[in-house]
Amino acid sequence: MAHGWSTGVLPALTHHLLGARPASPGYATWEVRPQPGDVTWAQGQLPTPHGALRVAWENSGRRFHVVLDIPRGTRGMLVLPGDGRRLTVRARGRTLWDGRHAASEGVAVVDGRVTISGLGPGTHDFTARRDS
Repeated sequence: MAHGWSTGVLPALTHHLLGARPASPGYATWEVRPQPGDVTWAQGQLPTPHGALRVAWENSGRRFHVVLDIPRGTRGMLVLPGDGRRLTVRARGRTLWDGRHAASEGVAVVDGRVTISGLGPGTHDFTARRDS
């Protein structure tokens, strides 16, 4: 692990599989865009000047569950995997996206994927179910 080449996979795992990446210097703003492929779960944290940005997700194929723990002083967005027209997204017992309409501010489909923007400090828990 003392060699630079031996740690080359870490950015790929963090930025692509886990999906977390900065959108501005110092992670003042960030984006979480998981790319699970055939992987069933991932979790990790990124150190930022504001504290750790934690991401954990589980993927069963039909259900994608993600939990974000966001440090104070930062804001960001979550971009869920899958075709937005075939997903139902819920958080805190509420439907945020029903496959056609957003029921909450900050929820939209961008480039075919459900995007939840304006996420601030605290713990956020989202579940996306793929409709048949």
